Amino acid sequence: MRNSGAARQPLAGDDNEGAMSFVEHLDELRKRIILAGAGVAAAVCVTAFFGQAELDFIFRPINALLPPGGRFVAIGVAENFSIYMQAVVISAAILAAPWVLLQVWLFIAPGLHQREKRFAAPFVLLTTIGCVGGASFSHFVAFPALMQFFAGFQITSVATTPSVESVFGLYVRLMMGMALVFQMPTIAFFTAKLGIVTARFLIAKLQHAVVILFVVAAIVTPSTDPWNQTILAGTMIGLYLICILIVAVFGRSRARPDAAVLLVCASASMLHRNVLPFRARS
Repeated sequence: MRNSGAARQPLAGDDNEGAMSFVEHLDELRKRIILAGAGVAAAVCVTAFFGQAELDFIFRPINALLPPGGRFVAIGVAENFSIYMQAVVISAAILAAPWVLLQVWLFIAPGLHQREKRFAAPFVLLTTIGCVGGASFSHFVAFPALMQFFAGFQITSVATTPSVESVFGLYVRLMMGMALVFQMPTIAFFTAKLGIVTARFLIAKLQHAVVILFVVAAIVTPSTDPWNQTILAGTMIGLYLICILIVAVFGRSRARPDAAVLLVCASASMLHRNVLPFRARS
């Protein structure tokens, strides 16, 4: 009989063998923050040389939506400088995103099992794609639609000269919101690989998810109009359907259902629950 008081023998591949103390965790966090900050600072030094080109890139599609004679104005003395620096920092954050996300992974990696550490490359790649994809969608689709909606309301006795800081503030908030929203497929991939969620669960909760996504869209959208909230909610619903496909393909389930069938059922289940090919748990 094995002695119950004997010391636990470390198993092969045991990841807790070199557990870090609380102070070591703080030191590691400080190290990663410094390295991430240094990466962003280096990116700022690069993007600072292209600040005017970045502003032209941002405002070119917006200027096209202004009515004839309309133009942006800088009201405050430091407004131009503030906009310039914000554009530089945003560009630097996008440029340095892979490096920053790598530091995030290196900080959490010591607490993971050996089989989970192999997800380092997918984590950095997918989160970077999500950030860039969300920023691109915001710039080319969501924000022009937002500006076009507002540009459609004109008062003949009022000249349109919007403040550049207010418009740029809307641009930044919407871009940050979309960069976060486009992390949904990344979260779906990792939760599927860890066995936390299944495609059937996501389909069964789709009707609830639609309501939640509309609420999130109302919070994330920087304007109060229902048109742009609907555009953002529709985008998130599309991403949710993509998440179902990702979970169906990369999930742990050995008997994986056909992804195309699941996608069709998921789309139809928004109208009626009886189309599900399985009994949805409440």
